[in-house]
Amino acid sequence: LRYLEPTGTGERTVKSDITNKALLGFAGLYRQAGLDYPVIPLLGAGYFNFGFNGKDSQVTALLGGAVNLFSMTDPRLFGRKLDATVQGIVFAIGLTDQLYIEGNQREESNVDLRPQSLSGSLGTQLGNFVRLKGTYDLEYDRYNRDVDTDTFTVPSTTWVQSPGIQWEFNRAAWTITASARRSFRSAWEPWGDETPPSPGTAADYPGVACDTPGSCLADFDPRQDTYDQYEYSVSKQFLRHFHKVRLAATWQQGTRLDRFSEFQFGFFGNRARGFAGSGVRYDSGGIATAGYAFTIADIVRFDATLDYARVRDSLTSERFRSFTGVGIAGQTMGPWDTILQFDIGVAVQSDIPDLAGSTEFQIGLLKYF
Repeated sequence: LRYLEPTGTGERTVKSDITNKALLGFAGLYRQAGLDYPVIPLLGAGYFNFGFNGKDSQVTALLGGAVNLFSMTDPRLFGRKLDATVQGIVFAIGLTDQLYIEGNQREESNVDLRPQSLSGSLGTQLGNFVRLKGTYDLEYDRYNRDVDTDTFTVPSTTWVQSPGIQWEFNRAAWTITASARRSFRSAWEPWGDETPPSPGTAADYPGVACDTPGSCLADFDPRQDTYDQYEYSVSKQFLRHFHKVRLAATWQQGTRLDRFSEFQFGFFGNRARGFAGSGVRYDSGGIATAGYAFTIADIVRFDATLDYARVRDSLTSERFRSFTGVGIAGQTMGPWDTILQFDIGVAVQSDIPDLAGSTEFQIGLLKYF
């Protein structure tokens, strides 16, 4: 951001140096599937500093009440060729973990979840184009019965530690990554549905122990207190003047995954626009993304994105299902010397019909001081 400053004649000129830190007020709205309320108001403060402690370290924080975000990055830790990042996401509201079996929602097996997460990484360059990074995620998952939960024993509230490693190649606007991590739950007692299978379920799933395949109490496996996840991705960016086109593809898979450790779409990561919190889960699948963005004089930023996911939840079916979402995001000057930011996603196609048309968004007004 650049400011106007008064001159001796009473006129104003553009300040020559760039502001790299600011305190701001924030007000906005947040929505995704599974929230306790259809739309959550956000009200709080934010801070950014792109020269923290007189160095190149970057700090960003947004305390919005219901949703709170923090990140810090140091590109030269201890003055060496090491880069470090710490990120945190804190939800002060509950999320409903929804369950779909063959496209049909099973509300009686919903679980109330309140996740909090802290992640960090430490990376170093290996030559000119290759980077190796160690990662560590710490998550606190608090499980409770939802208002619709019936004959379902919820999982143990637990800490989840996930150390991992990531390899990254960058050259000519190409980025290729491969990562693996192993997760350890601190507590994992038996959970699942106790309802005997109905005639229809028994016919579709011979030998199933309950009415919600993949979530049966009788099928609880204590070995799933430890599980592995793998991710591979490739992306390419095309830059020209103020325009950017980005193409990306990601493949994910895991071992010993259960309902609560399978991959899911989210607003703040692993995104398929329009499907955050929708209850879609999978143990193998891919996401393809195409995005276009342009910037005008550092005042207007606009992004348009198309996501296509094809995923499979082998706990309930061997069938791959498709999901398509579109999104727009941007930033521009708002009223009363504010900055308007928005990020909106819509599910335009879904092999689970109930999810088509779902929306997610975060809209906010930032006031700088």
